[in-house]
Amino acid sequence: MKCNKLMWWAFGSNSWACKKLGICLCDPNPDPEYITVTICQTSEKLATACCRRAGTTVEQKFIKGEEPTAPCDFGWHQIIKQHICTTTQLLPNTPYCGNAGTVVERDLCQFERPERKCDFHVKPSPPVIPKIPDELTVPGLFKKHKYPITMEGWLIPSALIEKQKYFDQAFFVKNILNPCAERALINSCRPFSFGGWEPETLKRILYPFAKTAAGKFTLGKKDGEWLDQVRTRIKDNADRRIFTRIALTDNCSTHTGRPGFWNAHPWNGENNTNRTSSWKGSIYHFYEPEYQHTPGIPESAKWIEDFIRWIVGKLDKEFRPFIGWEINNEGQAGGDYHTLERKWITESGADAWRVFTSIEYVEFYKKAIWADAHYSIHGIQTAEEYQAKRDTLIPTYSAGTDLFNLARAKYPNHVKDGKIRIPFIPSEDGLVPIAPAKYRALVRNVLEDGALGFESNSRPYFYGRSLEKWLADPDTMKRLKAIGAGFHDFTG
Repeated sequence: MKCNKLMWWAFGSNSWACKKLGICLCDPNPDPEYITVTICQTSEKLATACCRRAGTTVEQKFIKGEEPTAPCDFGWHQIIKQHICTTTQLLPNTPYCGNAGTVVERDLCQFERPERKCDFHVKPSPPVIPKIPDELTVPGLFKKHKYPITMEGWLIPSALIEKQKYFDQAFFVKNILNPCAERALINSCRPFSFGGWEPETLKRILYPFAKTAAGKFTLGKKDGEWLDQVRTRIKDNADRRIFTRIALTDNCSTHTGRPGFWNAHPWNGENNTNRTSSWKGSIYHFYEPEYQHTPGIPESAKWIEDFIRWIVGKLDKEFRPFIGWEINNEGQAGGDYHTLERKWITESGADAWRVFTSIEYVEFYKKAIWADAHYSIHGIQTAEEYQAKRDTLIPTYSAGTDLFNLARAKYPNHVKDGKIRIPFIPSEDGLVPIAPAKYRALVRNVLEDGALGFESNSRPYFYGRSLEKWLADPDTMKRLKAIGAGFHDFTG
């Protein structure tokens, strides 16, 4: 039947009565009202933001009241929570995007979820470590010349043992080790295993021995922090093929006339739980028969040997051939002492050619201590000083003698005109560094004379112990370059 609008709404095809009760009395709406709705072509339901981003929307006319009212429910058009990297809009590459601070959580449509991980923030490549050419390294030069040549552009005794808060190892590597290795300005360094040189250094350094709650050293219990730090810093050297010549016993740390030296030394029986001798001379006389009944001497002998065998056993195998051992720094000991300690060192794994020493009593250089350790003589920074100490301290042997044969076996390339003069390392230790321009000729001349290298006394000590101030002085790098130039003049 024909119905007016009111009747059509009551009984038309879209009415409740028609749909629910089946009472459909009117013909189709004679005058329908249309509306335009944006729908998703995929689901034919109301378009959402995701449908719009997917490009699946279309505008379509519907008779008012017959338009879709439910939103699109197509799975790929649903909102999800997703972490992404804001740099690449890709999935975060854990943990590198997080380290860069570029990870955020966003609302994404399911189809927008990236499938790939960020390829911008990735695991960093290992840094390129500059390495000294093999032929300029200490072992390389030993192989060529039959004797080691140690080029040392600084002297920082605490370089292995100074706490990180006082000695910035990362700064040291970046600004000193790397440029020196890259240009092969040096090939060696000489840090000490432990010791205190001025009262203020005692708080700055680590010791190899653990302490009790009462503050006394226990020589049989080693300090793990010391070993970890020493190992890390030697590795920084070895990775660059820099030789580390470690002083095992340091006479400067056993002085009795200045506060904080022997008074704080771990081998002083007053400072440990092991009942070692409190006599400073015990360090050099612990093995001699006439002192064996002196209180604490047997204990000193035991624990000094224990330390040397322990440190060489722990480190030599790991870092050879880029590690050497100095029995003494300016030590007060003669031939038997050096023979004994060299035996401990070599029995613990080190090659004999990597054993060194320096002696405080100059008359000892006339002895055959060189048979156990390469000499280093301190207080040299001019050609005149080098020649004077070479001519007055160093023995020369003539052919036909047992000592000549022994010296020739150790230093075959130093035989000249039927004689052999024992070579040594001229060291600037104990002197304030001189003008940079003077080092090139000095280094070249001593190497051409057969010296076992050269050691500069450039160090942060002269700059308030500040690495930064030491490096900020233009003369510091000028000295290193001049030493390197003299080294390269010799090596070609």
